[in-house]
Amino acid sequence: MKSKVNRQKLQEKLDKLRSVGQGGSSKLWTPKPGIYTIRALEYPHFSKEYEDDIIPEFWFHYNITKGSTVCLEKNFGERCPVCEAVEKMREPAREDKDIWRQMVNIQASPQAFLPVLVRDETETDGTPMVKLWRISKTVHAEIIEQILAAEEEEEDNLMNRKNGVDIKVTKIGPTAQKKFGEVNITVKKKQKPIADSEAEIDVIIAKIPKVEEIYARKTEAELDELVTKWAEGATDEEKSSSKEDDDDDEKDKDVDEKLLDNLLNDDKEDDEEDEDEK
Repeated sequence: MKSKVNRQKLQEKLDKLRSVGQGGSSKLWTPKPGIYTIRALEYPHFSKEYEDDIIPEFWFHYNITKGSTVCLEKNFGERCPVCEAVEKMREPAREDKDIWRQMVNIQASPQAFLPVLVRDETETDGTPMVKLWRISKTVHAEIIEQILAAEEEEEDNLMNRKNGVDIKVTKIGPTAQKKFGEVNITVKKKQKPIADSEAEIDVIIAKIPKVEEIYARKTEAELDELVTKWAEGATDEEKSSSKEDDDDDEKDKDVDEKLLDNLLNDDKEDDEEDEDEK
């Protein structure tokens, strides 16, 4: 006799396990195929050095080991053995395509995280759903364009607590052409507050997670060991990246031959110009 299974409960458990396995947590919002309404929120956790920023960015290394690795230098101003390895390769890479490719594959890359209130959805405890959305470069650019346009018109931007606007998010796919699907956003025109009262807004803003608390960082010693293993020649499996991005223009970090030729030629031309000036 077939046993009864609570499919919904099991699916929720599976989704949770998958989100943790991807290096994130319940603090990240990853839209499934469908249509959503969200409100972009101002990030309240910027350090003084980045207080003029709008959307927080966090830097990662890929291909140095399986999955992503938090960059210590870019994120925390600390010694980062991976960044040191990149710098050591920079000079020989000017003459060697293979070294250049290795360098590009492991150098730090920024990832933007947009704080969002997901309308019409709540956490399991009934509180508003406030997450960080790991956005693509395309979505990042569209948000910034909207903010700049509002500034030019001397209007409140879409993140304003009282006079901002919501965003419709449409997730399509995945398809045969786009492995991770496609995300489109439409900024609505009607202004509305984040919530009905200032007290409710304060509660929502207070729930915005800190990016640095989501991703575990490795110690310098651990990164030293990873770099050593990578330099000695790790297996293809160890070097594979698990980075997932639903940006339709996000390509593999490998640089193609034509671009490599251009980059190398540009460096050589710069060297020749420097010699002429001496």
